[in-house]
Amino acid sequence: DTNNADPFLCRFFAAIMPADSLNKANQWALYDHDVKHLKDGCGMDSLKGALTDDMCGFVAYHITADNVGNAGAGIQTNANVILQYKGCNTSGLKKVKFNQNLQKALDSIKPNKGYIEVLTRGKNLTSENIFDRWKPGSGSKVIDA
Repeated sequence: DTNNADPFLCRFFAAIMPADSLNKANQWALYDHDVKHLKDGCGMDSLKGALTDDMCGFVAYHITADNVGNAGAGIQTNANVILQYKGCNTSGLKKVKFNQNLQKALDSIKPNKGYIEVLTRGKNLTSENIFDRWKPGSGSKVIDA
């Protein structure tokens, strides 16, 4: 299960790794709407706990997967994907202003392999769905309720 990483390892790596150096599966770094770093963590449950329904923010989320784009069995891909999170109770005006900072986030939060839009912190926000929306050939780049 890629949603629940070992809590000890998550605390260890979060303590020693700067936000721009995510390199273990399910590590994340949360940034506010102005791309200011707020906090780091590991595991989907802790990420969902850090997000609120009335906020907009960016999350650098580290995924690890095998055979991406038919690279070959046993060849692992590591990537930081930017999650453009828009809480379900966020005002329309706040979301519009937040959208204007997407390029700033892509340019500032390095390294990254692109972004997907996230509109929920519910059951559909999983590591598997992040990978599914990010992988080559994926149609939708949105995770919603």
